[in-house]
Amino acid sequence: MRVLFVLTKLNKNGAILSVLSTMRHLEPSRFEPVLFLAERSADADYWIPLLRGIRVVYGLAPQQTWPQRSPAWLGRLIGAARRADVVVGAQEASSTYFALLAAKLTNRPVLGLIQNSLPDHLEHLPKVHRHLVRVLYPHLTGAVAVSDGVKESLERLVPALERRVTTAYNLIEVERIRAASRAPTGASSGGAAPPAQPYIIAVGRLSYQKGFDLLIRAYAALRAQGFEHTLVILGDGLEDENLQRLTEQLGVETHVVMPGFIDNPYPWVRGAEVFVSSSRYEGFCRVIAEALAVGTPVVATDCPSGPAEVLQGGRYGVLVENEDPAALAEGIHTLLCDPARLRALSEIGPARAKAFSVGAAPHAFERAILKALS
Repeated sequence: MRVLFVLTKLNKNGAILSVLSTMRHLEPSRFEPVLFLAERSADADYWIPLLRGIRVVYGLAPQQTWPQRSPAWLGRLIGAARRADVVVGAQEASSTYFALLAAKLTNRPVLGLIQNSLPDHLEHLPKVHRHLVRVLYPHLTGAVAVSDGVKESLERLVPALERRVTTAYNLIEVERIRAASRAPTGASSGGAAPPAQPYIIAVGRLSYQKGFDLLIRAYAALRAQGFEHTLVILGDGLEDENLQRLTEQLGVETHVVMPGFIDNPYPWVRGAEVFVSSSRYEGFCRVIAEALAVGTPVVATDCPSGPAEVLQGGRYGVLVENEDPAALAEGIHTLLCDPARLRALSEIGPARAKAFSVGAAPHAFERAILKALS
């Protein structure tokens, strides 16, 4: 069965990693994944290792930009859908709209892959998307949510999809991550290396969603109380300059390390005392599961949706009030002052990560594909 995954482009973020990991680990004797990309992004080359063995169809030539007046991209998309058995909109909004269009024109079943708490995600998109989701999403054959929280929020937002949504947790390649965490840092870090002194770490796109401004405020409060750990934030994004300015305003710029995007962040995560997720909203939050895989204790905001599910309500990490820097600071401080809890979380984290490993996660997605086809 040929499964066409539709994306507008490849960016360096966890959502794209989740899509490509899912494609790579579909049962090869039953499924042939094909990827349609509306355009070639500057980040496309970064994903070449994960694209090996996957056929890629581009909507636009390398020199073209998106969108363009030429309808050539639509013709290529329809052609790819015609050769597929099922079409998957692999991200919310535009990717799913295009998948729906192609599927309807070729009479193919179509799935939407929902990777964020959709009501929260729509708050930060142009208002037209709220209307388009309510009008178009009921026409999906089914949807795949990356957590139960995402599933519930989607069914509230689009009641017509009730009983047509399947939960399939993001796939975490545990063994690859553990091996990568033991690699030297310099070669994949542009020469940068983790701090020599104890540090806490956060990883993600520098965006409003990830709440790194909340983390920096929490960290500044901890420094005022005599906290000596360095804060490391790995990632790049539109909020880079704003976050740098915030560290200066709070007087912690010399204690916050922001080296940008790191190809292999896992040695950095493995070497940290604590991993912090400060997101305002999520879908699954794969970086939490990755931190568990390398045995780094986690403090996370209890945001919609994902962290509470990954950490099983606090059994595998510390959950704190969402969008509350004081609660985040208290959670970090309390965990660091409890060596026994740190050791316990470090020991049980890898076992929890296995629940999202290659042997478990793809099957739910495969079942959703078969359900759509039937």
